Amino acid sequence: MTQPGPLKIFATILRPPPAMIAAHAVVLVWAGYLGWLAPGDMRAVYVVLLLGQSFSAATGFTVRARRGHFDQVLAAPACRMVVGLAHALVSITIGVLTWLLVAAIEALANRGHVPLGLTLPAVSALLYMSAVAWASALPFARYSSGVVWLILAIVLAGAGKLLALRQAYAAAAEPGGDVWRATGAALVFPPLMVTEPSAPIAISALLLLGVAVVVAGIGVLAIESFDVPLVDPS
Repeated sequence: MTQPGPLKIFATILRPPPAMIAAHAVVLVWAGYLGWLAPGDMRAVYVVLLLGQSFSAATGFTVRARRGHFDQVLAAPACRMVVGLAHALVSITIGVLTWLLVAAIEALANRGHVPLGLTLPAVSALLYMSAVAWASALPFARYSSGVVWLILAIVLAGAGKLLALRQAYAAAAEPGGDVWRATGAALVFPPLMVTEPSAPIAISALLLLGVAVVVAGIGVLAIESFDVPLVDPS
């Protein structure tokens, strides 16, 4: 009998809970409604999807591995790096698929124009959020990095820092604007890259993509080197 690969195993073990699937379905219905009512402005939908991805991509690894949930994968002869890549791909899948469906709805509503969700800044924000949420949650429980990011967003809003970040990002589109400040603002609060479409800064988007690749690579290497002795789940 052929041993199933890590991608198939993780797709079963890390299957999104019904509540998360329902939440993504609601987002798609909302996108369809906006596509009919106001097809030119899907920014709010993409911001919600970024927040949702900070939770859905944060599937965790070490806690469940110590409880034996991943024994079928870890005991198999597959390379640990392949295991890490499979874990990452399965973790980010639901958020990426929903993002692409929303982009398709936006494209249909705008009669074939390039949707906001497929622009370079928006794709960079999605991949960056996915990589950071996934890698940050590896040593912890599921949804941990989503909770941290939500708390950070609330703290930034409460302290009045979101406006300063927005201004730093938007100002980079002006002549002589500081691209590095804009990139820093996007790193702290990636939704700026979809809420400020008037400032499509290619350099910042490419830098964010680079950071996403580095973070994802660190996460894969972490899984390769993790020592996860089993513990009593009771």
